[in-house]
Amino acid sequence: MRNYRKDELCIRDPFIIEENGKYYLTGSRGKGDRLSPNFDDQDAFLCYTSDDLENFYGPYVLFDEWDSFEYWAPEIHKYNDQYYLFGTIRLEGKNRGTYIFVSKTILGPYKPLTGESITPSDEVALDGTLFVDNGVPYLIYCHEWLQVHDGGMKVVELSLDLTHRVGEPIKIFNATDAKWVGENDRGGFVTDGPFVIKEDNKYKMIWSSFDKDMSYSLAVATSDNLFKGWEQEDVTRFSDDRGHGMLIDINNVRCLVSHKPNSPRGKERLIIEKFDF
Repeated sequence: MRNYRKDELCIRDPFIIEENGKYYLTGSRGKGDRLSPNFDDQDAFLCYTSDDLENFYGPYVLFDEWDSFEYWAPEIHKYNDQYYLFGTIRLEGKNRGTYIFVSKTILGPYKPLTGESITPSDEVALDGTLFVDNGVPYLIYCHEWLQVHDGGMKVVELSLDLTHRVGEPIKIFNATDAKWVGENDRGGFVTDGPFVIKEDNKYKMIWSSFDKDMSYSLAVATSDNLFKGWEQEDVTRFSDDRGHGMLIDINNVRCLVSHKPNSPRGKERLIIEKFDF
């Protein structure tokens, strides 16, 4: 482990949780980042710590026990006095999906909650995130364009112990429901990186796709109902090859955390900036 400045830390799909004045940063890394200064030969869910969001220390290994070359988009959520790691993995003979891991401490060690994906096994899925509404936990995730061509955003209720789904997932929109979305370089329409908050009785989501110029972009959707009626803004908030964002309050200021650029691999850096809906 070593110290990194923010501008030298290569990371995709960043997610930050704060506890007792310390920040914990997770994100995607892997063999595609071989040229990055913090590359090592280990595919794993990793975490870096920071006191000021300018200097980081790590990486700490949160989980690396499964043979997969895809450890994507980890998120740490504190729920019922434990820490839950939501992350995307593709195991041999199984579809890519989101799995949940649990620990009593924020830096682990994390163990699989069940050993099975929390997303349906017959779906190619990714980027699952936890959203708790009135005490009820929900999984919001992406049904990947590789399977359905026009990527879907889905919501499903989870059991209170997060071990299984309650009912069937509900598709709340497709990528092409947003006017700004274009095809990616393989002819599909992408849904990536959902993050949802609720304020003033309205659900607000940031999510990412490729715009009509094939630039990775971040945009906003809103609804009065978690399960339907999502309205997409006509234009993106950012169309400069950044995306997969999340929101965090830093010193009472709402900030967007994302990575930029999306390509080439190995050049991705952490971006933190003020954000207003």
